[in-house]
This record gives sequence, C-alpha cells and structure tokens, in this order.
Amino acid sequence: MALGKTLTATAILTQSQDSTLEIRLSSSRQKKRKLTSEFKTLEFHPQVSVFDRSNPSSTNSPFHGFFTLFWLGLGFYMIRTVAWNFRDMIVLWISDLCMVISSVFALVLQRAVYAGTIDWDHTGWIIGHIWQISSLAFTVWWSEYRQWPWIQKVFITLHCFVMLMKQYSYATFNGYLSRRYRVVKELELRLGSTTSTSEKEKLGLEIQGHMNELESPCGTKHYPDNLTLRNFVDYLLCPTLIYELSYPRTAKIRWSYLLEKSVASVGVFLLIVLIAEHSVIPHLPPQTTTRTQRLHDLPWSALDIIFPLTTLYLLVFYLVFECILNVFAEITCFADRGFYDAWWNSWNWEQFSREWNKPVHLFLLRHVYHSSISAFKISKRHATLCTFLLSALYVLEIK
Repeated sequence: MALGKTLTATAILTQSQDSTLEIRLSSSRQKKRKLTSEFKTLEFHPQVSVFDRSNPSSTNSPFHGFFTLFWLGLGFYMIRTVAWNFRDMIVLWISDLCMVISSVFALVLQRAVYAGTIDWDHTGWIIGHIWQISSLAFTVWWSEYRQWPWIQKVFITLHCFVMLMKQYSYATFNGYLSRRYRVVKELELRLGSTTSTSEKEKLGLEIQGHMNELESPCGTKHYPDNLTLRNFVDYLLCPTLIYELSYPRTAKIRWSYLLEKSVASVGVFLLIVLIAEHSVIPHLPPQTTTRTQRLHDLPWSALDIIFPLTTLYLLVFYLVFECILNVFAEITCFADRGFYDAWWNSWNWEQFSREWNKPVHLFLLRHVYHSSISAFKISKRHATLCTFLLSALYVLEIK
C-alpha cells in the first residue's frame, strides 16, 4: 500500500516537472519570436534626404525658392562679415597686386628701347631708376597712410624690394642686350657694304661673338624675342632675382610635392602667428607705461622673448626659403633650387651672407660687385665693401 502511494507521488512529481519544463521552453520560444520580430520591423530602402536636390518632391515644392534664398542670404552675410573684419587685409592684397601689375612698366620700357624710341644709355636707365625710386617711396607712404600694423608694413615693403630687384635685373640685362643688338645691326650693315674677304671674315667673327650673347646658353631664347608679356610673367613667378633668357626646367609639375609644400607653408605661417601672439607680444612693455618703466622692464622682456624670437627667425627662414620658394619653383618648373647653403655652419659674417640667402647674394654679385667694377672702374676691394654694406642693409631690413 505504501509502495503504491510512493509510485503515484513520483509520477505526479515527474508530470509536474515536465509541465514546468514545457512552460519554460514555451516562454523562451515566445521571447525569441518577440525579439526576432522586433529586429524585423527595421527595414532599409533606397531614398534621398528631404533637402537633397535629387529629391523630386522637394525640388518641385513651391517653397524650394525659399530654400535657395536662405543659402544666398547666408552667403552674402558671410562675404559681408569677412570683408568687414578683414578689410585691411583685402586692401593689402589689392595693393600688392597693383604693385605687381605696375612692374610691367619694365617690359614697356624695354620694348621702347628695342624700338629705338628711347636710348638706354642716355635716358632709358634714368627713367628706370626714377620709376623704381618712386615705387619704393609710394609703397612706404601708402603703408603709413593706411596705418597698417608692422606685419603688413614689413610684408609690403619687402615684397616691394623684391619687385624692384627683379625689375632692375630685367632692365639692366635687357638694356645691355639692346646695345649688343645695335652693334650687330651696325656690323651687318658694314658686312654688306665691304668687299674685302679678310674684312668680311673679321666682321663675321665679331658678329658671331655678339650673337652668342643675344641667345641663351641652350639656344632656345634670343633677344629681342624674349620681350613678351609671357616671358616677363614667367620671370616674375620664378624664384630668382637674376634675369636670364632661359633657366633649367624640370620635366613636369609634381602635384603631390606642390601640395606638400603648400600645406607646410600654411602650417608654418600659423605657427609663426601663434608664437608671436602668445610668446612675444604679451611680454612686450605696454605703451601706456612711462618711458622709465619701459626701460626698467626692457631687460626682463628681452630675456622672456629671446628664445621665441630665435624660433620665429628660424621659422620665417624655413617658410620663405624652403616652402614658399619651392612652391613657386614647382609651379614654374624651375630646376635650380639652391636657395641657401648650410649657413648655420658659417665661420664668419662673409660666409653667412653668401649662404643664408643665395638669391640676394647672386643679385648683389652680378649687379653690385661686377657692375661696379666694370662700370665705375673701382677696385675689387671697394666693390666688395659696397656689396657687403648693401647685403648688411638688406639683412637689417629683413630683421
């Protein structure tokens, strides 16, 4: 009897456990089906955003014009804000552009010399010098009249010096070639009128010697074929202060290299502004203090800014001679890119002045040192002294 009750209880317990297990399995399946149905409710299908111009419902909407007007209004507001906040910068760039365009006067002058309207040896070089002095004087006056900060003044003044040196080299070299060209024409007239064989040979050799000066070393350019606007603009863009009939060129523009140097130029310029704004200008004595107080604080201010100024000097050198000049060299395919040597290893000032700024050094070498010896018949010692003084003045102007 007891055994029967035990078996019955065991069967009931087993049935109860099976029912509980079945209920749990059933609940688990329901949850699984519920989760699966929730994921299936999210469906993707091709569509465009509401304001997309390829959306036909928005494009054909009668309110689409207000959308266009909204962006036009924001565009004009942005232009107005930029123009108002950077109006001095806009005037600076316009002034600089006008200065560059005005340098075409050198080309016009040389075209007049070639045509025989102006004699370079008598009036041409005088007109050229008057123009260059007037350009420099007007640039300095304009920067003072606009009351630009010192950064803008330094930029426009140094660029004016660069443009004047380029114009001077262009004018003097083509003026020299114009003399050789006239000599060739006179010799050709004499050659056509002479009957002596020996005289013809002598004149032929002399003409050939002058003709060699009228063409580039590679023979691709000849005077006066170089007196064109295209050649002059190419010379202005080339990173050199010495005019030649032709320059060594690279095969093509390396766009990745151009992008690298352009990005580096922007980055270094921003770094220069950052250092100047946060590490130099805050340590300068304010103008509101007395002169005695400024003189008292000057040594401490100098100690605070000596390292940032040294860093700025190096960054400006890198920006100009490694970034900007290489950008223009790549644009013009200018192959001779020896803009500087290892000036940081210089033993004396003479070596430093030769190596830290080779474009200016070559300009002074040709148009000051050699020209003073050939034109004014001075000694090499005095020519070296004049070149050294001009180089020192340029370095002081840069600093």
